[in-house]
Amino acid sequence: SDSLKIMADQIIPLTDTPALFAKGLRISVQRNTVQPEVIEQAAQIAERYKGKYNMYFSVYDEQGNLLKRYQSGIKKIDLNDEAIQGFAQLFGIRNLSFTLD
Repeated sequence: SDSLKIMADQIIPLTDTPALFAKGLRISVQRNTVQPEVIEQAAQIAERYKGKYNMYFSVYDEQGNLLKRYQSGIKKIDLNDEAIQGFAQLFGIRNLSFTLD
């Protein structure tokens, strides 16, 4: 019979994978829907959870077309659970993704 063997050098909890493999956090937003106070709250989260990872924003129009990408040149963040949850509360979990490059 055919069988599959998986041999692992290391087993990593899923919650630890962003900090090990991601290069940054991308936040996708639709133009004209994000209020200035939300951006200020995001800056506060970034300040509270400083780290080594880049933070990117992708801005889309109402039809879902990409308009512009921004990279935070000043703020670098930590990709811990608290930071991710904070950004998810502001922008929605579906609007967050990890970058690998």
